[in-house]
Amino acid sequence: MAVKSFEGMPMQDAAVLMDRFRRSVASKKFILRRHEKFRRQNSKKDRGEEDGHPFINITFSAGLGCRDFPGEDSRDIIEQADKALYKAKENGRNCVFYYGPPRKEQ
Repeated sequence: MAVKSFEGMPMQDAAVLMDRFRRSVASKKFILRRHEKFRRQNSKKDRGEEDGHPFINITFSAGLGCRDFPGEDSRDIIEQADKALYKAKENGRNCVFYYGPPRKEQ
């Protein structure tokens, strides 16, 4: 698990930024050096071959937590982010969720 701080940034802006990063990672092909073990352990839909080089597509989900009031314990924020991450995984993975009030559609 990685923890990133978007201190001072509104939650929806942080979610947009994280989603942009998620889409950027998902759009890349990562070449595998030691691919035989990987081929046995992973599904065919996440890998391929291009110009004779094996590659994998990587996706991830992210959960974001928010400091609701000054002095809030960082463990509470991490717990919020963890809950949001599980929501992202329950909703098909490869997405970003944040803990907090529902988004208003624009």
